[in-house]
Amino acid sequence: MGTARVTVWKEFKVTNSFTLEVSLFGYDYGEEVKEFTAESLECLGSDFLKSMLEYTYVWAELTREFIMTGGWLKPSRLVELSGTPAQRKVALQLKEEKEEKRRQEIQKKMLKKLKKKDTKGG
Repeated sequence: MGTARVTVWKEFKVTNSFTLEVSLFGYDYGEEVKEFTAESLECLGSDFLKSMLEYTYVWAELTREFIMTGGWLKPSRLVELSGTPAQRKVALQLKEEKEEKRRQEIQKKMLKKLKKKDTKGG
């Protein structure tokens, strides 16, 4: 017994099948949970279809690369063809947002100190 993907691969030799799983409530976004809306689900569907279209182009290029190299593919070439993985992009975005929040907190603290200093001195 296994997943439907494994069964289809074993029975019909389908090498590329995908599963899109979505929570009924929302998703983790760093330290918070964001609720799904009708708009966000429509965006998810649209992005998924765009990804599948892009995948067809990448797959065609990968197939050519496999034929040219006799089945070998350098990891750097894969990244070059497929781009940065979505998980990595989200992680980088969260890191940047966290850093920006930290910078803003530091600025607020510095402004508070300056205001205290001005009221004491003035």
